[in-house]
Amino acid sequence: MKMNRWMTRCAIALFAAVLVAPGCSTEDAASLCTNTCGTANDAECDDGGPDSLFSICALGTDCNDCGQRFCSNTCVDADDGFCDDGGPGAEFSICEFGTDCNDCGVR
Repeated sequence: MKMNRWMTRCAIALFAAVLVAPGCSTEDAASLCTNTCGTANDAECDDGGPDSLFSICALGTDCNDCGQRFCSNTCVDADDGFCDDGGPGAEFSICEFGTDCNDCGVR
């Protein structure tokens, strides 16, 4: 039996393409969160991600002010042209939130 996108919703991707922000290691990639931004801890989100006030630091480097940024492509249907993580603007909810970055953007 050939598996379709609905049947594979619980499958785990063995080789995930993960986007890593400057200043983060691959261990930090699933949850982009450091405070290496020069203006970290100033009560204003400065990393250019969703809901940030400014774009003067790399994504995920102003964690205390912006919160964690999630971005990976571990969703079984990642990079298929449809946002599948169930978050705001997603077409489908078949993957965990933040695991279809190329289609959904940084969460």
